[in-house]
Amino acid sequence: MLPGQRVAGLHHAGGGTQPVTAQEIISAAAPTAPLLSVRDLSVRAGALPLVHEISFDLEPGTMTALVGESGSGKSLTAQAILGLLNREVYAVAGTAMTFQGQALGFDGQSRPRGFHGELTGYVMQDPSSALDPTMTVGRQIAEMFVVHRGMDRRSALGEAARMLDRVRIPDAGARIDDYPHQFSGGMKQRVLIAMAVALSPRLLVADEPTTALDVTVQADILALIDDLRREMQMAVLIITHDFGVVYQCADRVMVMYAGKLVEGGATLQITESGRHPYTRGLIASIPDLDDLDRPVVAIPGQPPRPERSWDGSCAFQPRCSFKAPRCAAEAPEMETLGGGALVRCFEWRRVEESPS
Repeated sequence: MLPGQRVAGLHHAGGGTQPVTAQEIISAAAPTAPLLSVRDLSVRAGALPLVHEISFDLEPGTMTALVGESGSGKSLTAQAILGLLNREVYAVAGTAMTFQGQALGFDGQSRPRGFHGELTGYVMQDPSSALDPTMTVGRQIAEMFVVHRGMDRRSALGEAARMLDRVRIPDAGARIDDYPHQFSGGMKQRVLIAMAVALSPRLLVADEPTTALDVTVQADILALIDDLRREMQMAVLIITHDFGVVYQCADRVMVMYAGKLVEGGATLQITESGRHPYTRGLIASIPDLDDLDRPVVAIPGQPPRPERSWDGSCAFQPRCSFKAPRCAAEAPEMETLGGGALVRCFEWRRVEESPS
């Protein structure tokens, strides 16, 4: 964001201020600009650094997977972008963050009117805790249209039924009066997706959307998200620890370890010739259905404690089979390679030359 560019969320007119609406941001967006641009995003909890200077762009209509083990900072990154972190617990900072060319503050409060719902949608990983057990699913979806579109209850319930049908819930018109406990885990996840995309947002963030679902249901949920992404031309940021999810639907991949991005690039580029040892380890740890004789290899050791993760050395080097003396003496910077690939590793050339 250039100095002097106005901040989304405040519109100056005659010396006063008033919130910018979602539609104003959509109308003002440059057609070739990234949908979301993040520079040097960091998150701390007190003195503990949890996310370290994350930078990336999300392009309209694309699906990007943010991949890493539990505790790597994936969900914190997404919630910081959306302004959902508890400011009494977490401190968020960075140098720039823009949505369709309009600046967003890092305080979590200066989001433009309509940012949640009209510009962005969020699918949490546990639908059972995300849905209100005392309200019918129809009322929960309809509330989006009442609050954001000013619809009357009857019309809003009609839209809720349409959304349930859109996410492929059978007999949707009859099921709007059902409560969450009357739905299976996969159907609850579809309800959450319906709520997240009800207002046709520009960005959908899906945080481990297939957790605790069986394999067949997982595939159906991922196919649904991908179909909605294409129909609605949304950008999707999908958070996962599973490279199987990446294979199925992602255009680009960002790999995160101990609060930092360590590799990024096109999905085929990453999955066939990942240059970071951690990426290779994640891929080796999932079964290959085309080669059942290939052993599944776990990454040895454990991730570092947050306060020691990137303190003067590479955070992954205690677990790395490619480490060199330099890796224990200094932390690598992110390198930009050909084809938009990124890697944070001193020994990436050795990794690239080794068999997958």
